[in-house]
Amino acid sequence: MAVAGDADRAVGSKIAPLIGQVDMLKVGHHGSRTSSDPAFIAQIDPKLALISAGVNNRYGHPHEETLETFAAQGVPVLNTADRGMIWVSGQQVFTQLTGAEAGH
Repeated sequence: MAVAGDADRAVGSKIAPLIGQVDMLKVGHHGSRTSSDPAFIAQIDPKLALISAGVNNRYGHPHEETLETFAAQGVPVLNTADRGMIWVSGQQVFTQLTGAEAGH
């Protein structure tokens, strides 16, 4: 798993070669427009993207462009604004609202 924190697109392009491929990506900066460069996502090739964003937040996170980046690369997204709390146990991903989501 990679945790992007508040890294923007410029940082992502620098660290992608160091990270390599990942199973899961905790998307940076609540899924803001500048959080996920398509080239970075292609390089790390996550199987699942996790976004932490509040319901109806004033910034509109996650940004539609960010969601489109993941969709274009076939990466499913779980967003706390939609799913509640998200946690990983072993090879399963759980959410507060729906229970077991998927095995990896």
